[in-house]
Amino acid sequence: MRGATALEAVPLKQQDGKDITLRDVVINALTQDDPRAQVNGDERFKRFQLALRVHSATETIDLSAEDVALIKRLVMNSPFFNIVAIGRAVDALEGRGVVH
Repeated sequence: MRGATALEAVPLKQQDGKDITLRDVVINALTQDDPRAQVNGDERFKRFQLALRVHSATETIDLSAEDVALIKRLVMNSPFFNIVAIGRAVDALEGRGVVH
């Protein structure tokens, strides 16, 4: 994701050339440990369960406002995503509240 810098409406690409989806960003945000943050076991397990739900979804899923807020916070504070990926993910989450 670090290589994606275009602001045009083109898909962001992974290093292997595959498109990066909102699903990819959400799962990465939920499953990455940020060494700057102290996260307790309950929070880690909640994030794991939500990541599994997103990963196993075969259709668009509805997320609670609490889940969307958690995902947005993780995406926006992640040192692993560039500004374009963060902006697109947050726009999608705020616009629909769903992951597809």
